[in-house]
Amino acid sequence: MGLCVRYGPNKYPIEIKLHYGPKTVPEGLEQLAGYMDQMGEKVGWLVVFDRREEANWEERIYWKTEAEGGRTIHVVGA
Repeated sequence: MGLCVRYGPNKYPIEIKLHYGPKTVPEGLEQLAGYMDQMGEKVGWLVVFDRREEANWEERIYWKTEAEGGRTIHVVGA
């Protein structure tokens, strides 16, 4: 699900995904990068909800930052 939060003059592109396997984050990054390019934004957020029962909290909850092609994407595990 793609969102664009507008707060004052700022736009915040956000992509929300459910964890389905190892392709979830790479595909989400690619999709969000496309949205960011369309919006002319250089910073975005990818939020991945991990509902796997076998995953511990250290695997589910994280924050990392990816920088590529002049874009900064914050990847947040939830």
